[in-house]
Amino acid sequence: MKTKIMTLNSFVLTRLWLILLISLPLKAEQTDQAFISGVDYELIVKSGPQNKVQLAELESISNIEIFYWYGCESCYQVEAAIAEYLQQNPALMRRTPLVMRTAWRQQAYIQPLMAQLTELQNLPTVVQIYQQCLIDCNRLKDFDAILDWFSENLPEQRLPLIDKEVIWQTEKNYQKRADLFSISQVPTIIINETYKIDANRAQTARRLVEIIDFLIARERN
Repeated sequence: MKTKIMTLNSFVLTRLWLILLISLPLKAEQTDQAFISGVDYELIVKSGPQNKVQLAELESISNIEIFYWYGCESCYQVEAAIAEYLQQNPALMRRTPLVMRTAWRQQAYIQPLMAQLTELQNLPTVVQIYQQCLIDCNRLKDFDAILDWFSENLPEQRLPLIDKEVIWQTEKNYQKRADLFSISQVPTIIINETYKIDANRAQTARRLVEIIDFLIARERN
C-alpha cells in the first residue's frame, strides 16, 4: 500500500501553529522604527568578483532570497511568515538550500529535483517536505530515499527520467552562492543582494519580516 505524505501529529501541529500565531504577522506592521545596520541587518560585502562570474547562469537579482534547510523549524516558520507578507507585498523571491553539514546535502537535491517534475500532478508542497523532514528526515536521507518518497506520494504517476548531473551541478551552484554571501546559518535572508538578515539578529519571524519590509522600502526609495 502506498504511504501518504506524513502530517504532523496533533501535538506537534498545535505547537507549531501556536508559535506561528504568536510570532508571525498576517502582514508587515507599520512601524516608525529605524533598523540599524550592523545590529539588525548587515551590509553585504561580496567575497570576490570571481564568484560573481561563476554565478552568471543563475537567475536575476531577487528582492528576497532565503537560505534554508528542510530540517530547520525556524526556516519553516520564517518561510510561512514571508509567504504571508508576499500576499500583500509582491516581490521576487528565491529559495536557496544551504549545505552547512554533509548530511544536509541530500535535502539540497530536492529543489532541483522538483524542477524536473513539474509535469506531474499534485507534487508535494514545500510545507509537506518541511513536515516530513521535521518529523523524520531519514525518509529524505539520500537521493534514492528521496525518489522513493516522491514515488510513494505521487500515486498512479511514474517519475520521469531524472537528469542527475543537472541536480549535482545545481547543488554546487547553491554552495557557490552561499560562499558569495558568506552564509553560515539558517535561516538567512538576502535583500536585493545588498543586505543580510539572520535569525540571531532578527530574533523572531515577525521582526524579521518587519526588517525585510524596511529594507525593501529603502531600496525602492
